[in-house]
Amino acid sequence: KINSQIMTWSYLSVCAALTHGPSFVLYQTSNLYETHSRSLFMMVIASIISEVLKMISIATFINENADQYDIVTQILLSFIDVIPVAVIFGLYTTGYLTARRSEVVLNVVGIALAYIFIENVFQRSIPIWIGAGSLSMDWKYLIMAIESNFSFANFMISALFCFLNCYTPLLNNTMKKRSRSDYKKAEKEAQRKSRSVSHWGTLSALALFVPSLIQHLGSIYFDQYVLLGCQASSTFLFAIIGYIGVRQHLFKIKSE
Repeated sequence: KINSQIMTWSYLSVCAALTHGPSFVLYQTSNLYETHSRSLFMMVIASIISEVLKMISIATFINENADQYDIVTQILLSFIDVIPVAVIFGLYTTGYLTARRSEVVLNVVGIALAYIFIENVFQRSIPIWIGAGSLSMDWKYLIMAIESNFSFANFMISALFCFLNCYTPLLNNTMKKRSRSDYKKAEKEAQRKSRSVSHWGTLSALALFVPSLIQHLGSIYFDQYVLLGCQASSTFLFAIIGYIGVRQHLFKIKSE
């Protein structure tokens, strides 16, 4: 009995470490708690609002008696998972987040940390605590913990695309201006244009929609191991696109 309890608590500890460990390490190493603690708190509030909106949308548009193998229902759930992107754009359009290159760490890492923390609290912590803490060991809780890291990466990639959507007009318009007055005028015009949705904004929504669609539809047709591989491939693909975007728009600024 003692050995079984040790194994149970070891399994629970591994699942908890995989779920919260990477985000906690990044939080400690990024020093955001020292420089942007207030901004992080507001992002957590925005993340809570996103989760509440998702729950309200699920209660409104999803039939509680719907079959879990209904494709239309799974697609609707995937669209609902894109709600955080609308909240992130709201932070930009209200002026709370600024499209400045110096704020890229806060915009990308901070948003991802806030969203994954709230998502883990709302969706994973209780199932892992109850399921992984039971005497019977089930691999699905370990897979759930691994999926948390993919979700964290997807939130970060989506926030990066939102940043590129708002930063690119600012870069293109202000780099051509030399005088201070012209620079400020161009900056205001660029901030207005940055509120529109470009192809980066579309990619920001797809970075959350596609993995969610794979998860919901894949649970119907594939087993959990194949599904995990598909999620990893999707995250890797959008990470490559994000890397190309960063290389193109942030680090290859042509002097004019």
